[in-house]
Formats: sequence, C-alpha cells, structure tokens
Amino acid sequence: MNQSRLFLVFCFFSVLGTLTRLGVTLLSQYPGTYLAGIVWSNFTACFLMGTFVHSAKIWNLFLHQDNGTDEVLLEEIKGKSINRKKYHTKKDIYLFTGLTTGYCGSFSSFSSLILELFLLTANVDSTVYKFRNPAYGLLQFLSILITQLTMSYAGFKYGKQLILYVEEYWLPEYSFSQKAVNIYHILEIVIEGLGFAFMVVSLVLTIVEKTWRSWTFAFLFSPFACYLRYYLSKVLNNPQGDKSGMTFTKLDYLGTFAANIIATLVLAIVTLLSRGKTIHTSNHLITNVLDCHVLTAVANGFCGVLSTVSTFIVEVNTLKFDKSSWYVFVSIGGSFCLMVLILGSYNWRVGLLSEPVC
Repeated sequence: MNQSRLFLVFCFFSVLGTLTRLGVTLLSQYPGTYLAGIVWSNFTACFLMGTFVHSAKIWNLFLHQDNGTDEVLLEEIKGKSINRKKYHTKKDIYLFTGLTTGYCGSFSSFSSLILELFLLTANVDSTVYKFRNPAYGLLQFLSILITQLTMSYAGFKYGKQLILYVEEYWLPEYSFSQKAVNIYHILEIVIEGLGFAFMVVSLVLTIVEKTWRSWTFAFLFSPFACYLRYYLSKVLNNPQGDKSGMTFTKLDYLGTFAANIIATLVLAIVTLLSRGKTIHTSNHLITNVLDCHVLTAVANGFCGVLSTVSTFIVEVNTLKFDKSSWYVFVSIGGSFCLMVLILGSYNWRVGLLSEPVC
C-alpha cells in the first residue's frame, strides 16, 4: 500500500471515528442512565467490526480470483494497454483498512475503558455515595469489567451473524467487476480528498474557534495515533516478516497490545496533569485553558484512537481459549496496574478533582 494515500484514508476515518465516539459518549451520559461512558461506543464499534471482518460477497467485486502474484492487471481498452491495481485480499483494499483499522479502531477505545474502570473502582468521581468499605471496589471492578467485555464481544458476534445471514439470504453472488473497481478508484480519491480537507478544517477551527479546541485538537491528533497503531501492528504482528524486515516477534497480537499499553500509560499521565490537585491547595495543576484543551485532546484524540477494543476483540475471538484468556488477563491487568501506579498513587497521596479546568 502507498503509505501517503493510506494516511489520508486514516485522516478521514479516524476523524469520523473520534467524532462518533465523543458524540455517543456524551449522549449516553444523561441523568439516571444505567450504563454510561465508553461502553456504547465499544459495543457499536465491535458490532461494525464484526460485519466488516466477516463480510465477503461485496468485496468479491474488487478481488481477483487468479493465483498470480503480479502487482498490476494489464487490460486492453480501446486498443490501449493500461495498468490496474490488483486486490488479492480484503486487506489490500484501502476502504476495508479504513473502515476496520481507521473507523472502528478510532470509534472504540481501550485506554478510556481502563480509565473508567479505575475511576469507578476507586470511587474518584462520586460525591453522592461512599463504599461501605474498600472491598466493595472489587465488586465495582468486576461489574464494570464484565459488562464492558461481554457487551463488546456480544456486539462483535452479533455483527458477524448479521452479515453472514444477510450475505446468505439477501445478497447475490458477486464476481470481479472492472466497472466496480473503476468506481471504487473514484471513491478512493474522494475519501483521500476529504481526509485532507478534514485536517485543514480542523486546523483552521483550532485557530479560529477557541471553544471547540478540545474537539478540533483531538481531530488533529487522531490520524497520527491511528497510523501509529497500524504501524505497530504491521511491525509486531506479522510472524512471517514484512518486506521492510522490521518484524520483531511471532506473536499475532503484540501490536495491539503495545498500542493499548502505550495509550493507557499516556492517558494516566494526561489525566493526572489535567485533574490533579496541587499539594498545598485544591487548585488544578494545569490552570491554563489552552493547555487543558491540549491535554483533553491528547486523551480523546491520541490515546482514544491509539488504543482499540474492536481489534482487541477480533484477536481474542481468533485465539484459542487458553491464549485468549492470557491475552485478556495480561492486557487488562497490565493496563490497570499502570493506571493505579500513576493515577492511583497521586489520587491517594494528594487527590484528583472531578473535572479539568476546561
């Protein structure tokens, strides 16, 4: 894949995914809600991921069924020989990578899940009630974790079953169509153009509209985080090695694991800076509104996009039970320990405020 074009595709889908995640999270936080926070974003992203990953028929319009290894397809159109890019698998298609890695990966957030898990387990945000004793935090921890993981996994499974049903009973059999490929090439160019436009508009709004900066800054960070997650997976996940020769492991999930751990680490530090109290007063550590907007954008745009639940659930579903159990345990346990060590130690020693200054 051309990496410049792929980055523009990520610009489009990561901004859309970030915007959707922030919007769904805000919509779910109403008085009296039973489930709030990142759970609905993760559920919906995993549902969409299930449909995209297990869809097959529609992509056959673009896939060549021959066994050749050439990079291009030579055609005769009006007596002239032209080159056409071959798509041998779904992963070769920019749109598929944009929808899965770009949109679903940015729509869901593993680091936000871990932050919610810590804040509710430690009862940081609540001023209405207190646990009878600290042991009730364990029940809170288990209830949140089980709800988050089972809803995300259920969303993925339902998306899978839905697309399999639709393709079996509603969609006809498709085969390769050069006309469909030509139309897709136009769509690809439009998406890349919109990705560039999104970045320009986000930059302009960040400069002009001060009240939107916590959102527009996040849009500026999101494509870079999305590409970093893709790069980590490309380098760390491929057991056969890639053409760049930069593969360091034979584990099929280390890229996602590394992205989730890094994002959780950065989110813990950013949350400490934005919500932490000074030692001798109850003031915020960061009192400048612009600095606060940048920290919020790093949390929502960089950390939220770099970490992902949708790909995490795909990998858990692919692995055998023993490996998937260890993968879940190490990912959740390691990330939560980082959050406790960084954010928890400061909270219990000094304290955290309920909201940042912005």
